[in-house]
Amino acid sequence: MSDFNPITENVQFDTDFWHKYSVCPYPNSEEHPYQPLGFTEHLRIFDELLTGSCIEGDINCKIPIPDQIWIGAGCDPYCHMEKRERITRRVLEVIAKHKCSVFVATRNTLALRDIDLIQEIHENSYATVAITCSSLHIKTLRDIEPRATSLKNRKLIVKRFQRAGIRTGLMITPFIRGLSNSNAELEKIFRWSAENNLDFVLFPNLSVDLRMKAKNNADLIQIKRKAHPTGILSPLEYPGDASADRTIFELSQKYDISLRIGRFCPSDFRKENYRFAADLANLAFYRRLCNLPFRALLKVARSVNSLNSDIQNLIRLNSLFTQPWMDKSVLPEAMAILSGESVRSMIKSFSTLSVSVEKHE
Repeated sequence: MSDFNPITENVQFDTDFWHKYSVCPYPNSEEHPYQPLGFTEHLRIFDELLTGSCIEGDINCKIPIPDQIWIGAGCDPYCHMEKRERITRRVLEVIAKHKCSVFVATRNTLALRDIDLIQEIHENSYATVAITCSSLHIKTLRDIEPRATSLKNRKLIVKRFQRAGIRTGLMITPFIRGLSNSNAELEKIFRWSAENNLDFVLFPNLSVDLRMKAKNNADLIQIKRKAHPTGILSPLEYPGDASADRTIFELSQKYDISLRIGRFCPSDFRKENYRFAADLANLAFYRRLCNLPFRALLKVARSVNSLNSDIQNLIRLNSLFTQPWMDKSVLPEAMAILSGESVRSMIKSFSTLSVSVEKHE
């Protein structure tokens, strides 16, 4: 079996996609060549991992549920080899078997072959499909992805999954220097997404260094994501283009399109825990875009996410805000969420808050 593991575990609580496991069914490199027999063994191990998180018939299960199993990390799961090998379909069958949730990122129409399985997963838990794209300019798209699926066919993928009742969105990858972060391109991305009724737009490389601008077409290359040992960015660590982040935030509000995907919640005592943690993590994500403090929110969200008791019991006992992991700076947001205030309305206020912070500084 190859040393390359196509199924990797994300050890951090929160990512842009809530994924616990990511699957790369077709590694495309000389160092890690594609080996179908090796993948069969990895898939067997993956099946055993998901068995451990199955809560059916066990109301006292304490094992965290995979929020999303991301298929398409590092490769397109519906490349030409999938027609013959059907590895991606086998992964979906395992996910459906254990009633876990899935996030599929692809740009190929072959994904429509598995719409039955993805719909089954969505009915039992949660499924999300994102089409990947580096640019919405046809000429640029042809230069960067000369043999890839046309934008018209990617739009067809979206429409078919929408008719099946599955949430769809756009994922901008690779993030191109001087292009993806331009105001004109960002405006086009959100306008096109709104016109096609997409639920979200994802920028998986928001944490890349965008200070280097492209001078010509030869510089239109992917920027590698910066590695952060903690998996969490602080304002001092964040190297990105703050103006681009602000533009992305404002456009998401203008076109009413989320920059996050929904989180799958279990049916047992963890349901309210996961919802509360998700609200805090979503607030942290948008606060980061607006250059506002956010790490305390993520810290509390991580603690709530790993609780082995019902958060509603802590609320009934009036002990939630006295927990050692409850940061005092998070109290206003936590109390607002628990009192029923809309998270969306709180996010809209961040633009005003960030402006006032800048003036104060």
